[in-house]
Amino acid sequence: MSTTGSLTARMPYFTGPSARIGTAVAAVVALVLPFMINDVFWLAILTTAGVYTLGAVSLNAVAGYLGEASLGQAFFLSVGCYAGVAAGMKGQLPLLGWVAVVLVVGALAGLVVAPLAMRLSGPHLIIITLGLVFLGQYVFSNWRGLTGGPGGTAFALPMSIGDLDFGALQFGGYLYSREQGLSLLTWIFVAIAMWWVHNIATSRRGRETRAVRDNPLAAQVAGVSVWRCKAGAFAVSGALAALAGALFAQQISYVEPEIFNFHLSIQFVAILVIGGSATAFGPAIGGVFVALIPALLTRYLTDAPFVLAPNDKGFGMTVSQLSSFTYAVLLVLFLLFEPRGINALITRAVGVCSRIATGHRSPSVPAVPASAHKENHA
Repeated sequence: MSTTGSLTARMPYFTGPSARIGTAVAAVVALVLPFMINDVFWLAILTTAGVYTLGAVSLNAVAGYLGEASLGQAFFLSVGCYAGVAAGMKGQLPLLGWVAVVLVVGALAGLVVAPLAMRLSGPHLIIITLGLVFLGQYVFSNWRGLTGGPGGTAFALPMSIGDLDFGALQFGGYLYSREQGLSLLTWIFVAIAMWWVHNIATSRRGRETRAVRDNPLAAQVAGVSVWRCKAGAFAVSGALAALAGALFAQQISYVEPEIFNFHLSIQFVAILVIGGSATAFGPAIGGVFVALIPALLTRYLTDAPFVLAPNDKGFGMTVSQLSSFTYAVLLVLFLLFEPRGINALITRAVGVCSRIATGHRSPSVPAVPASAHKENHA
């Protein structure tokens, strides 16, 4: 096999003209869009979509490729958030410094959880990872010197690499806002994370991890180290979730331990199911989709008869409740009718359009003349 063929076999998501063009367009849009948007509201949505995508990529490493259900992503986000406080705020490390600390601490937290996955699976592991969320809230609520206690603390990390300051970008004679720089920085990390996880998934280690997911006993008999696969998946998941937590806190600028709750973990599950589990682009599709839901509801449905203001009473739902209800409905619909998520729908639609554009038709079997049948019988 040639070098090009080998690369194509290892990176199936980037084969074909449509996939390459789509990937290039998505990358350009993600990098250019922050400079084109000046509205703080939509910049916040774009950054939130990036944080959601990064968190979903982290969950995909465990739930998608390893097949272990987890509701503990909010715990890893809180670990990353307060590791950022220790490294970036108290330690005054620059951007690359606190990012490295957050990744290492998140990976170590994932390695601590990995032994539990060796002994437990299914509902038992779900309960354990859910317990981590409440454990994290208790620990960080009482660690007042680091977190400020239940009242929270202001959050502001350095955003510069040498002379390049993402908090005050200057490009083309224009000065861009902190929100624009943070959105750009978030999506740069998202692109790196998606590339990293994709390459792991398509490597030999990734194939071993999927083998453990599909049949652990058969994989172990074949010589695959189940412990190594699970430890690696949880370490990658913890590292990326921790980075998502630091970026999330950087966006909202003031964090309380209660922010990293069970609802946040459920959001990442919804993102992965809606976007498409065990796929390269599913987390990004789901992250953008789920980030848009509350934004559109807030912008366009606040005056609807069934939508209540936060302190109103009566029949109806608040925007927050309506968002949660929408997540639940979408989860049920996708699990019932398309478990592979929006990614599968888009892939199918692109395939149909490609066949129509190229005029491709299913090969037809030529009819055999009656005379040939007679000759064969003779």
